Amino acid sequence: MGRFTDHLKRRVLFLDVAMGTSIHKYDLDLAKDYLDKENCTEILVQTRPDVIQQIHESFLAVGADAVETDTFGANKLVFAEFDLVGQTRELNKVAAEVARAACEKYSTKDKPRFVVGSIGPGTKLVTLGNTDWDTMYESYLEQCRGLLDGHIDVFLIETAQDILQVKCTVNACIEALKERNKTVADVPIMVQVTIEQFGTTLIGTDIAGVAAALRDLPILSLGMNCATGPAEMAEHVHYLANNWPGRISLLPNAGLPTLVEGRTETRSARSRSQRRSPSTFSSADQHRRRVLRHDARHIAALVKQVGERPHRSRNACGNRRFPADGRGRIQAGRVDPQCRRTHQRVWLAQVQAPARRGELGRHHEPGARDGA
Repeated sequence: MGRFTDHLKRRVLFLDVAMGTSIHKYDLDLAKDYLDKENCTEILVQTRPDVIQQIHESFLAVGADAVETDTFGANKLVFAEFDLVGQTRELNKVAAEVARAACEKYSTKDKPRFVVGSIGPGTKLVTLGNTDWDTMYESYLEQCRGLLDGHIDVFLIETAQDILQVKCTVNACIEALKERNKTVADVPIMVQVTIEQFGTTLIGTDIAGVAAALRDLPILSLGMNCATGPAEMAEHVHYLANNWPGRISLLPNAGLPTLVEGRTETRSARSRSQRRSPSTFSSADQHRRRVLRHDARHIAALVKQVGERPHRSRNACGNRRFPADGRGRIQAGRVDPQCRRTHQRVWLAQVQAPARRGELGRHHEPGARDGA
C-alpha cells in the first residue's frame, strides 16, 4: 500500500487549487516564457520551473497535503496542437520533479506531502468521434510513463466528461504501472468527473450513471471537480455518499463569476461556498475519504476548520445504499446489481418467468410487478 492511501485512511486530505488560474496571475511573456505556444501552460515546467514551484509551495505553505503537477493537458493529442508530441514524456517527468521538489521542502515525518499526477480530458473524445480508442490510449500511456518517471504518488484523472475517456485513461495508467512491475496498490488512481449546471456531464451522463459505469474499475476514489462551486455540487456529493462504496473526492472551483461594476468577481461565490462549508462537512463526515480544494485562502480556512478530523465509520456493507423501488426511496444495507444504459444507471434483477424462444433475459426495475 502506498503512503498516499495509508494517510487517506486516517483523515481528510487537502489538495491545491487549479494550476491554470494560478499561472494566469503571473505576468508571463508569450514569446520568452510560452515559446509562442499560447495557453500551453505545460511548457512552463521547462521555461519557468521557478514559477510553477512557487505556485506549488504557496499551497503547501497554507496546509495542502498534495499538489497537482502542471500536466493537465500534457498528452500527445493535445501536444499535437503545439508541436510538442515528441516531448510528452519528458515534460510530464519534469513537471512531476518540480512538484516533488516543492513537496520535499514541506514534508515532515508526521505530515508528508504528495505529488498528484494531473491528467485532463484532452481536446478530443472517443464518444464524440474526435478520435479513436487506440490513439487516445497511446496518448495517455505516454503521459503516464512520464509522470511515473518523475515519481508521482497518485494519478488523478480529472474534469472527465466521457466515460470512455476515463476507462481508456485508467487502462493506460495500469499499463504504465505494469511496465514497471507495479500496480495500483503502489500508485493509485483517482477519478473526478465534471457535472454541469444542467445535472450531467457534457456528454449527458448523470452521477448515478457515472458511478454504475466505474464501479468495477480499480480506482482509489470517485469524485467531482470544476464546473460549479460547492453549493451546486451538494446534490451529487450526497448521491455519492449514499451510493459509492469507495472513497470520495471533491475539488470545486470558486463558483461561477458574477458581474460587479463591469468586472467579473467570484467573491460572492466564494462567500456563499464558505457559508456552505459547515453543511458540506456535515455530509462529508459520512464519506469514507475526501479531498478538498478551492483557492489558497479557502484551503487555509478549510484546514483550520477540519484539521485532523477522523472519518466516521460506515456500516458493514460500506454504506452501499440504493433505492429499493426505483422511486428514490433508500433501503440501507441493500446492494442491488446495476449497470449503465446509455447515460443512466439501471437496476438489474432476475425474474422467474417462462422463457420464450430466443429470449436471454429481460430488464426488471426493483419493486416493479411482473407484467406491469
